[in-house]
Amino acid sequence: MHDASTDPSMDPVYGYGTLANVCCCLCSLGGAVILPCASHHKVAYNVVLSVFYGLAVGTLASDALLHLIPEAFGLHNHGEEEKANKVEGGFRVESHVRSGLIAMLGIYLFYLLEMVMTYIQSRYGYLDVNDNDIEDPTSMGTANDGASKLNISDNFDKLDESESEQGSTEPEVTVEQTQLKKTKFSPLVIMIIVGDAIHNFADGLAIAAAFSRSSIDGLSITIAIICHELPHELGDFAVLMSSGMGFTKALLANLFSSLTALVGFYIGVPLSKNDFAKEWIFAIAAGMFLYISLVDMLPTLVKKGRGNWRTIMFHNIGIFFGALIIILLSMFEEEIRF
Repeated sequence: MHDASTDPSMDPVYGYGTLANVCCCLCSLGGAVILPCASHHKVAYNVVLSVFYGLAVGTLASDALLHLIPEAFGLHNHGEEEKANKVEGGFRVESHVRSGLIAMLGIYLFYLLEMVMTYIQSRYGYLDVNDNDIEDPTSMGTANDGASKLNISDNFDKLDESESEQGSTEPEVTVEQTQLKKTKFSPLVIMIIVGDAIHNFADGLAIAAAFSRSSIDGLSITIAIICHELPHELGDFAVLMSSGMGFTKALLANLFSSLTALVGFYIGVPLSKNDFAKEWIFAIAAGMFLYISLVDMLPTLVKKGRGNWRTIMFHNIGIFFGALIIILLSMFEEEIRF
C-alpha cells in the first residue's frame, strides 16, 4: 500500500498545510493579546471585531458556495472544459462560480432588506433600539458561548482579585471560593472546550482536503477559518474567564482545543488520497461553514445592527472584503501558483 507520508509530491501539502494550521491555532492566543487592550481602546476594539464578524460571514459563506459544495459535487474540475469557461479578460468563470455568486447575491439582498426594514422601524419608534456607538462584539453569541454576556472591563478588573483568592494559603474556604472552584469544571466550560476541539478537528480535516487538491483551495479555506476563528476564540476566551477560570488556564484551555486542528490535518491528508473520502470531507466542511456563517453569525449581525448604521457599515465592509477575497481566488485560481 502506498504511504502518503513518504510521497515527495505530498511535501508541499504537509508544509503549507502545517503552516496554515499553525496560523489558525495562533488565533487561540488572540484573547490574551487583544482582550486586555479592550478597556483602554474600546472603540477601536469594537470596530475591529465588528469588521471581523462581517469577514467571517463573507469568507465562510462564499467559500462554501464557490469551493466546498462544487468540490463535494465533483463540479470543480481542472481539465479541457475549463477553457470553454474563460471570458474575454483571460480569466475563467466556471458555471458553478456564476451560480454561487447568484446564490450569494440572494442571501445578501435578503440580509440587506432586513437591515433596511429594521432600521426604518427603529427610526420611527417601532423598535426599542438605542442608536449608540458600536456595541461590544464579545457579547455576540457563538456556537459555544450561547447567551453569555460579560463586561470586558469589569472582568479584567476582577481578574487579579480572583487569582489572588485562588493562591491564598488560608485554610478557610469561603462560599465565593467554593463557587469559583465549581465553575472551573462547570458544564459550560466543558462544553466550550470539547465543542471547540471537535470544531477545530473538522477545520483540520477541511484544510487537509483543500491543500491535497490545490494550494489555492487551501489558501481560501485557511482565510475563511482564520476570519471566523479570531472572533470565535475571543468569545470563548472571555466566557471561560467569566466562568471562573484564571487568565493562564483559560489561555491554555483555548490553545489545547485549537491543537486538535493539527490532529485533524495529519489524519485528513492520507484520507484525502481517496476521492470518495475527500468528497465527504468537503461536504461536511461546507455544511459547517454554512451553519456558522448563516445560522450562527448572520443573525447576530442582524441583531447588533438594528438601528445602528455605524455597526451595519462595519459589518458590510467585512462582508464585502471577505467575499471579494474568495471570489478573486475562484476566478484567478489557474493564474495563481505558489
